[in-house]
Amino acid sequence: MGKFEKWAKSLEATRAAGDLPGQIEALTRMGALTNQCGDFADALGFLHEAESLCAGADHWSALSGIYGQIAIACAMSGSTEAGRRYSSMSVEAAQKSGIPRELAYATNSLGCDCSDAGDFEVALELLARAIEHAEAEPDRAWRTHFRAGTFTDTAQAMLRAGRYAEACD
Repeated sequence: MGKFEKWAKSLEATRAAGDLPGQIEALTRMGALTNQCGDFADALGFLHEAESLCAGADHWSALSGIYGQIAIACAMSGSTEAGRRYSSMSVEAAQKSGIPRELAYATNSLGCDCSDAGDFEVALELLARAIEHAEAEPDRAWRTHFRAGTFTDTAQAMLRAGRYAEACD
């Protein structure tokens, strides 16, 4: 079975049981793990399979995460435009999910992608919007943690844009 044997066994078990959400989760996690290991081709294979299982159903939250992981694989393998496209798709899916946390994460990721691409004004707008989306999340501790990370991402975008005084405010 090889890499990620436990997840592969999980995938087999969910397939045998006809557990579609379980299959989607197993494939998404396998994609995320292979992303972390730098095996982007395998990651994309797992993630596109998970994406296809979501077709025709309201798995918006899962799709948001899948698209986010595909964006990472694309960006890390040098396909930055494809990465941004999938980050945008992640935001769209998160909006449809109606889950504030998903929308905040996806918007933050797209903002960071724009910053990485040198599109600083769009990045700063998206990062501000991510903080706004986070305000709808009922978990106060999560909101505080998320804002802290997003403020750091915002300062980094400002530094990259040459707005040193604002970044250090």
